[in-house]
Amino acid sequence: MNDEIENTNIDESLLASLEHHARIELTEYCSEAEMLWALAKDPHCDVRMALAENHNIDSDILALLADDENPYVAWRARKTIKRLSVGSTLSGNFSWPETHNTKRRADRA
Repeated sequence: MNDEIENTNIDESLLASLEHHARIELTEYCSEAEMLWALAKDPHCDVRMALAENHNIDSDILALLADDENPYVAWRARKTIKRLSVGSTLSGNFSWPETHNTKRRADRA
């Protein structure tokens, strides 16, 4: 247990030394749970927003971000949670406008 706490502290110190652009990149490619939790608590809202857009992270992290102090981050996390829910996926609400507009543009060409 103490090793996990030490590893988390190392991750947070590593994160603190990175520019926010590098931390945003980590939100897409990192799969290490401790690192993702640290990114969810990042002081830069753009980092938390990028994490809230990630469909491949743990739902508990998304739930934390859904209660973020920044309303845009919270909204984005709730939208991601909704897209991941079975009901939204089955009804096709998540992609219909983009697909419909793309098809309409293709038909005009």
